[in-house]
This record gives sequence, C-alpha cells and structure tokens, in this order.
Amino acid sequence: MGRLRDALNEQSSLVAELEEDLATAEKRLADALGESARLRRSLVEVEEADRQRRSRLAELEGVMLRLEHKAKADAQAQTEAAQAKGRIADLEIEAADLRNRIDEAERRLADSLHLRDDTERARKQATARAEELEAGCQAHLARVSELEDKLQAATATSARVAELQAKLAIAETAPHRPMSTWLA
Repeated sequence: MGRLRDALNEQSSLVAELEEDLATAEKRLADALGESARLRRSLVEVEEADRQRRSRLAELEGVMLRLEHKAKADAQAQTEAAQAKGRIADLEIEAADLRNRIDEAERRLADSLHLRDDTERARKQATARAEELEAGCQAHLARVSELEDKLQAATATSARVAELQAKLAIAETAPHRPMSTWLA
C-alpha cells in the first residue's frame, strides 16, 4: 500500500512537472510568434522604404536626364549666340550651376544606391531571423506535442493508480478474502 501511495505521489509530481513544462513551452511559442510578427512588420516597413528610395532614385535619374538635355540645349544656344558676349557670360554661369546640380544629383544617386544596398542587407537579415524564429516555433510545437503525449500517459497512469487504491481500500476492509481476489 505504501508503494502504491509513493507511486501515486511520484505520478502526481511528474504530472505537475509536465504541466509546468507545457506552460513554459507555450509561453516560449507565444514569444517566438510575437517576435516573428514584429519582424514581418519590420520587413514590410523596410520594403516600403526601399520602394520610396527607388522612387526617389527614378526622380533623380529623370532630373539628371533633364539636366543633360538642358546642358545640350545650352551648348547649342552658345554656338548660335556666339556674337552676344553678355549672353555667353550668362550661359557660362548657368552651365557651372548645372554642373553643380549634376554633381549634387550624382551624390544623391550614390547615397540612394548605398541606402538601397543597406536596405537589401537589412531585408535579408530580417528574412533570415524570421526563418530562424519559424524553425524555433516548429521545435517548440514539437516539444509541446511531446509534453501533451506525456501528460496523457501520466493522466492514464494516475487513473490506474486511483483504481488500484480503491481496490486496496476494499481489500483492507475485507481481510478474510484470499489475496488472489484483491486485484481482480
């Protein structure tokens, strides 16, 4: 009878441990799912920023093409207005300004390309982290399933122990019965 009580106590402690492990695993799973959702939102934001940068890059390329076209038009105007020195001076100033603007546009283009590369790198890192988290979630789900199986087995064992205790109690109250009929 003492062994059965010890077995019952051991089974009860194992069930409690399994329930604690299950709760811990479920919390980790919830944390991992939250982290995965946050990373997905970050990925969407990074992709949106990348689209905006690409749009700005396209605008800068358009400005650069317009500036190049304007520089060509200015060159034609210089040849046609070679006789007018005042006009030539104005066009030279304008050409210098255009060069500065082209340099500025090229600098912005280089900055945008650098930002695009940084964005792409960040997107890849976020994707890799999301994949890691999803793999972790799968491992946690497998652990939760394993713990649920153990909990079911422990519950069945507890039920069997309760049945045996009931039979033992009956057997203790009827001492004149032969031992072979106690567990039947």
